[in-house]
Amino acid sequence: MRKYEFAPYTYHHIKNVRTIRRLSDNLLGGLIEYEYNLSHNGNCFIYDESVVKDQSKIMDDSIVTGTSLIQGSSIVSGKTIIHDAWLYKNNIISGNTRIEGNISISNCEIYNSVIIGNMLILRNVKFYNVFIVCNDKIIEYQNLKNKNYYSFGTKLLLLKSKII
Repeated sequence: MRKYEFAPYTYHHIKNVRTIRRLSDNLLGGLIEYEYNLSHNGNCFIYDESVVKDQSKIMDDSIVTGTSLIQGSSIVSGKTIIHDAWLYKNNIISGNTRIEGNISISNCEIYNSVIIGNMLILRNVKFYNVFIVCNDKIIEYQNLKNKNYYSFGTKLLLLKSKII
């Protein structure tokens, strides 16, 4: 069953993308290049000014919001929430993952993790059950599992934030 359609007469400054409209409530969503980019199954949706293009796909119960850009061959699945992040090239983001902030992600696998940052660049990493809060960092070629990484604030304060 179809859950969205391309909204009529919508144009954007990014070439070849069109606004979508959710059929259940006529809510205008973000922008996609192909119908393939957003699954009709589950509760996944693209909101605000977010763009999904190329061979990337949003599926299951994932949500993309803010000014996110997802391109290349990224797969976003599970109950993932992506807000104001940019995914390039080949990424797999899955599970109960939350990515929020001015974050650039390239060639990564991220599962059941929370990543909050500003001016954070992730390249060629694999994260499983990782909690990251940091600013102005480049993290490359890391395989992290069940770890917490902080680059500012006190550990106690961030642990408290994680629990809430």
